[in-house]
Amino acid sequence: MTDAPHTETPTGTMRLTAAQQGVWFAQRLDPADPAYNIAEYADIRGPVEPELLRRAVGHTAAEMEALRTTFGERDGVPFQRVQESTSISVPWVDLSAEVDPHAEALRRMRLCLAEPADVSAGPLVRVTLYRLSPSRHLFHQQVHHLALDGYAAVLALSRIAEVYTALVLSPDVLPELRPAGSLAALIEEEDAYLASEQGAQDERFWAGHLVGALPPETPAPSGTRTKYGTASVRRVYSRAETARLKAAAKKTGTGWPTFVMGALALCLHREKGLGEVVLGLPVTGRRTPAARSTPAMLSSILPMRLAVSPADRVADLARRASAEARSVLRHQRRPAEALRHRLGLTGTTTALTGPSVNILAFDDALRFGPHPATLHNLSIGPVEDLAVAVHASFGDGGMHVDLLGNAARYGQQDLVGLQERLCRVLDAFVADPERTVGAVSPVAEDEQRLVLGLGAAQPSRSDAPEPSPLTEQFARQARATPHHTAVVCDGTTLTFEELGHQVNCLTALLASQGARPGTRVAVGLPRSTDLVVAMLAVMRTGAAYLPLDPSYPAERLAFMIDDSRPVALVATAASAGTIDPRGSVPRVDPSTAPADALGELPGPGPGPGPQDAAYVIYTSGSTGRPKGVVVEHRSL
Repeated sequence: MTDAPHTETPTGTMRLTAAQQGVWFAQRLDPADPAYNIAEYADIRGPVEPELLRRAVGHTAAEMEALRTTFGERDGVPFQRVQESTSISVPWVDLSAEVDPHAEALRRMRLCLAEPADVSAGPLVRVTLYRLSPSRHLFHQQVHHLALDGYAAVLALSRIAEVYTALVLSPDVLPELRPAGSLAALIEEEDAYLASEQGAQDERFWAGHLVGALPPETPAPSGTRTKYGTASVRRVYSRAETARLKAAAKKTGTGWPTFVMGALALCLHREKGLGEVVLGLPVTGRRTPAARSTPAMLSSILPMRLAVSPADRVADLARRASAEARSVLRHQRRPAEALRHRLGLTGTTTALTGPSVNILAFDDALRFGPHPATLHNLSIGPVEDLAVAVHASFGDGGMHVDLLGNAARYGQQDLVGLQERLCRVLDAFVADPERTVGAVSPVAEDEQRLVLGLGAAQPSRSDAPEPSPLTEQFARQARATPHHTAVVCDGTTLTFEELGHQVNCLTALLASQGARPGTRVAVGLPRSTDLVVAMLAVMRTGAAYLPLDPSYPAERLAFMIDDSRPVALVATAASAGTIDPRGSVPRVDPSTAPADALGELPGPGPGPGPQDAAYVIYTSGSTGRPKGVVVEHRSL
């Protein structure tokens, strides 16, 4: 394979861009893998006219060739064809009657994300309008990575919003077509670049840059899991925390993204004992006006080499990361596929980079007609191993850091631990950019004491105080900081006081159903603030909660219900229909908790003791029937 193969394609078709070639061959290796779906949604705070939105989508597809492109292969050579026209349906789904319309919309978006695309049939873009209420809608856009990269997907969604706004003002007049640049011209430009002196300079840069580089290392645990998908964990940074990060980076003369890169490099340095780490830097591959204005797939993840020494100051590491990132960005038009070819990695699964750092800093504010909307990313595409995705909002000044792991290599708890260490290092960088790297530890002090104390005399269990149950710890925290943030999920924020209020209300409702010490309450809610409320409320009654995942096989769910005999099932109507289709357990809906069950925040009063059951979890049953394992409150 060469940098720009000129093999003949059928009449009326074009070759793929170099970036597309990598996606094509990866998808062909496993056509059932949905990892190459990318998606986002606009949260629109106002009414939306579905017919005008359909017209805006059709108008945008007429402007953007990538939205009308299909793909094929002849004699092993892939090609793409721009269709003259395409019909992109815009389903309108009314979820306003759901208990939690937002959570239900996200559940459906994730189900859509898990469906592999048919790249030969097209269209490769899918859009849906979800109505949560008369004054709130979610507009969901999903597209295959062959057609668009993340940069181009935002271009498409922004243009749809722009055309819709014009139609709201003048419903009878479509805006003038504004062609967004042709894919053929883009490919001609790529061919010209590869044959140019600039292309040669970039080739020489990468030839020297990769000399002596060690194979990339990752913190992936041993063993693999045979599953698709991406596991993730998030930390939300407030406006004030983000401002402190930016101020600390400014003191070192760098941008704040270099602190994230340096923090990840330090974690790998400590984890693997490396003097140099190879991180992945996602780049748009767009260095020309035509490339920046033409929606297409041009992005790559390129290697950046970063030396790390315990004697470095944080500021030194940040400046080194900044210089390395600038070098990579200057030579980003040389695609990753070309580098894989140079290193003899084409057709192999050998990684070109280690964990990547993807800085998603863009204006997330849109308008659909007169109504404001915010943009939310659902998937950035495949994660080969580990990725840090930093979503920086221009709107509210905050950011959130997602740690994403290939589900075949990382479990949820693996990522939780890695995220804690990464954020602990980043917080230390912000606190003192002049400290040495060797003085920054990714491990918490209590963990260090535990490790350093191994082999020394430990107090016997009878000497150690019994920990108080989680419900008491929560009550103390709620009384101490009632107005501090307790839970954040998908734009919903609860203070400790608000969370305590909701827990009290649901506790009263569960108690009326017989929840008390010695009983079980099944919980089958999606990830949401309601899930946190439910777990705390169940434990507040003294009962143990039983988590039930609607994705489990029906036989397994039925067995767990029959075996544990819960007195109630906390679930939405949708999840209850999957978990308990027979309706054998009384369903409790969190939204129906009585308003008169307010009172004070939960106090330490009667409740579970350290030895009482907190929750019950069932084994996989791989060696026989699943077995229920009881976890006591003191284990939390």
